[in-house]
Amino acid sequence: MALVGVNGQTQIFDHYYGISTTLTPAFSFSALVHVIGAGGSGAASDGASSGGSPAICMATGGGAGGHAISRLNFTSGVTYTITIGAGGAQHQVVDGQRNDGNAGGNSSISGSDITTMTANGGGAGQGSIHDAMSSFSESGGTGGSASGGNIANLTGGAGGAISGSAGASNATAFLGTGGGAVNVGRGAFAGGAINLYAQHAGTMRASGGGGTGGQGAYLNASSATSTDMYGMGGAGTGPAADATSGNAAIDQVGYFLNYTSQAGSAADQVNMAFGQNIFSSLIGGTGYSGSAAINGGGGGGTNSYGGSGGFGGTAGVAKPSYSNRSVGQGEIGSGSGGCVSDNGVAGNYVYRGGNGMVLIRVLEV
Repeated sequence: MALVGVNGQTQIFDHYYGISTTLTPAFSFSALVHVIGAGGSGAASDGASSGGSPAICMATGGGAGGHAISRLNFTSGVTYTITIGAGGAQHQVVDGQRNDGNAGGNSSISGSDITTMTANGGGAGQGSIHDAMSSFSESGGTGGSASGGNIANLTGGAGGAISGSAGASNATAFLGTGGGAVNVGRGAFAGGAINLYAQHAGTMRASGGGGTGGQGAYLNASSATSTDMYGMGGAGTGPAADATSGNAAIDQVGYFLNYTSQAGSAADQVNMAFGQNIFSSLIGGTGYSGSAAINGGGGGGTNSYGGSGGFGGTAGVAKPSYSNRSVGQGEIGSGSGGCVSDNGVAGNYVYRGGNGMVLIRVLEV
């Protein structure tokens, strides 16, 4: 078989599929195939308490879809079925209620002469409200698994998890975590986790989404240290800026550190998996100031709009100050963040997780 190209210059053709369809090629070829499942949507919880007593209000982000990778030979005249999973559905934050998110759908490619590749959707974010003064925990949406890849079967990043305890009779907290990022071969990076020893009323924590190169910043300071805390999203390139050590990439008074100057050196941009990197645009960038993340970074945690990212998870939102504030929509395969709000604030939504995708890169004909 000859390389695709003209006059000795290799030309690679990429075909992206964002809707379900069939492919019946007019000529035979070999290709590198990526199948990415859809991301789950984050949870939604509302209300300082569900029964008039102190409460811990939690909503975790959805997980990212799985990612299967193969080199396949496609045959002229054979019909191949491409299925694209839909992102976990959006839903409204309902006054005084808690609602889990929705799981993402599965993506796949199949045909009579290839092994079926399947990338499962990410799991739903989880929501809960704890009235009693006690320990509490909530898991993030699970990352989707993958199967059938003859190069790799990669699990997606999970939504950020929550844990902690309430240490005062009047302790209340609003805790929302970011969604997981698509695993592009560098690791399954989760939305930022939250661990809180709650000692005050109205404590807020919102973590960022996972990035393709690192997880969202870990928020573990007690409420005595800082009432409000918003975490950076994971970087598009790795390693993340020490995001697991406790207080990395956050500002104690609720602002955001701008880490764009640390978006990745040349050394960070090597060792991308599987030869020529089709995700080369995802090596750098991170989310901050509640903005949409870029280049595979996760959205930064916020009390306003939760920014969305490319393959990175969207941000968690904690106790938005106004009505009609929403968690950003996941993009390709990523999970959307969770949202926690207070009674009397209406019209807030958790937008859907990212839809799945199939990419076929023609290598030889």
